[in-house]
Amino acid sequence: MPPPGRIEYCAQGNRLSGQGRLGVLSLLERPTGNIGIELGVAAGEFSGMLLESGRFERLYGVDAYADHHDLREYKTVLRRLDPTGRYALFRMRFDEALDLFDDNSLDFVYLDGYAHTGQEGGGTIWDWATKVKLGGVVSGHDYAKAFPLTVEAVNQFAAATGFDLHVTDADGGYPSWAVVKTTEILDSRPSPKLLRAGRLARLRARLRSTAGKPVKRLLGSLRGRGGI
Repeated sequence: MPPPGRIEYCAQGNRLSGQGRLGVLSLLERPTGNIGIELGVAAGEFSGMLLESGRFERLYGVDAYADHHDLREYKTVLRRLDPTGRYALFRMRFDEALDLFDDNSLDFVYLDGYAHTGQEGGGTIWDWATKVKLGGVVSGHDYAKAFPLTVEAVNQFAAATGFDLHVTDADGGYPSWAVVKTTEILDSRPSPKLLRAGRLARLRARLRSTAGKPVKRLLGSLRGRGGI
């Protein structure tokens, strides 16, 4: 979480003011009965807020719990949210969960993971946007200058699709972004440069977490072999 007063907003996007990140729900067509998913659940704080909003008939969560978000957090979410009967949590990667959902089957997607990679160079945004119905909402967290790859990925997605971009207040953390899916997603994808930047950011983070690895030398070696 950024220090108070240190959040840097990005210029793009229509502001959704006054509700924090729950403001993304104001773009939903229906007041109740929606089917949604949060990608990147952690301890389940925002998933709990989504359920308490009364907007969802069914809510899913996906998180691998394979890093600092660990087994302890996974169990916390199961204890906290499973008893509602309206929530299901899948312990797997975002890409591994894709084939569990039909295209055009969800009303709402919220991405809250891997902001440092720009949601895998925008790939996660495009992949999960296909799962959202026409009129549904594609959204996510961390739309701020602290995460330039996320800002670039979101901006590319909005520009390529023509969807209007909306941005929330920070609400004690970073702002969220959202678009309404008004047309079918065509075969566009993020730029190769952005996808490559996302892979490189993921690799850097992995290497930083591995003691004794000569990061710069290994990255240079991979570049020379065309690995990234």
